[in-house]
Amino acid sequence: MQAFAQQQAYMAPIARAREMEHSDEGLLSRMQRAAPSEQAIQSLVDMGFERSAAMGALAQTNNDVDAAANLLLQ
Repeated sequence: MQAFAQQQAYMAPIARAREMEHSDEGLLSRMQRAAPSEQAIQSLVDMGFERSAAMGALAQTNNDVDAAANLLLQ
């Protein structure tokens, strides 16, 4: 059960990123605003999230760690 939840948390930001590729802003423009800081990434990794999922969530939330954590938990 925990493995499924981790996989789901890992895949959610990826699915959202794919959806945003077709939005008005697009994924690339969102990611170009500001690269996630190593400290923000590490904060999410320390909470148990995969590094790549943390980076995707931070990119989607403009580097807001709390919002990224909430996104990953959805």
